Amino acid sequence: MEFGFCYLSDYHPEIHGGYPGWYARLVREWQRIDAMGFDAIWIAEHRYAGYGFSSTSVVAQALASATSRVKVGTAVALISQRHPILTAEDWAAVDVLSGGRLRFGIGRGIYSYDFEVLGIPSSESRERFEEAWEVIRRLWSEDEVAHAGKHWAFAHHSLGPRPLQEPTPPVYVGCVASPESYVWAGRNGYHVIVAPFLLDSTERQREYLDRYREALAGDRTRSVAVPRDRELPPGTGTERARTGGRRPVLLPLPGVPAPPRGRGGWTRRTTPRTGRGAGCTATWRRCGDRVR
Repeated sequence: MEFGFCYLSDYHPEIHGGYPGWYARLVREWQRIDAMGFDAIWIAEHRYAGYGFSSTSVVAQALASATSRVKVGTAVALISQRHPILTAEDWAAVDVLSGGRLRFGIGRGIYSYDFEVLGIPSSESRERFEEAWEVIRRLWSEDEVAHAGKHWAFAHHSLGPRPLQEPTPPVYVGCVASPESYVWAGRNGYHVIVAPFLLDSTERQREYLDRYREALAGDRTRSVAVPRDRELPPGTGTERARTGGRRPVLLPLPGVPAPPRGRGGWTRRTTPRTGRGAGCTATWRRCGDRVR
C-alpha cells in the first residue's frame, strides 16, 4: 500500500491572495510531502479558472524540480482535448527531467465545460481519448510513427526525447462512471484511478472494479489508485485536516481489492461545483480496514 496526495485544488483570491503566493505555498507543501516520505503527488487537469490546474505539464515539472524522490502523477491528463504529439512531447520531457518519476494518469474528461471552451464535442471524448493514447504510446515506444486517424493525421514523425521509463511511464486510466473505461483499462493492462465519491454507492464502485479485474484476466500486478475527499483549511498546508486535525489519507493505494461490506464508513455531502455527494471520512485505521 502507498500513500500520497491528490491536488484537485480550488483557488480563491479572497482567501489565497495572488497566484504567485499560492503557487509558492504549494511548492513548500510538495517539498514537505517529499521530505515526510509519502509516495506520490498527483495533480488534476481542468479548464475552469481556479479549479485544478490547466498547464499541468508545467506544474508537474515545477513539482518535480522542487522535490527529489516523490512520484509525480497526473489524475488525470485530459488527452482527448489536445493534439497527441504535443502531449507526448510535454510528458516525455517531464519524465526525463524528473529522473523517471512520472506516473501518467490519462482520462477522457467528465465536465462538459472542459470540452465546450475548446470547441470539442464531448460526445467524441471516448474516440478521441483512444486515438490520442494510441499515438502517444507509439511515439513513446517506436522510432518513427505515421498516423492517419479520424481526428489527427501526420506523416512520419520521431519524438525526442522519449520518456526515461521504457517503454512508457506507468499508465493509470481515470475511471469513474463508465463501465467501458474499466474494461478498456483492464484489457490493455493499465492501472486505474477511481473516484468512489462520484458514484451513487460503494456497491457501484465494487461492480465496476469487478469488471476491471475480469478484463485484466488474472493480472495481479496492476494498481488501483483511490482518492478520498478531504478539504484542508486555508493557510495550514498539509499539517491538519478540517475534521479533528487528523492527517488526511489520500491516493494512491495500489492493489486495492473491492471494499468489504460493512467497513469503512462513507458519509455524504454536497460539493459546490458538482452538486454530487462526496467523501470518505475514515481515519487512517478505518481507511486501512476499508481496503484490506
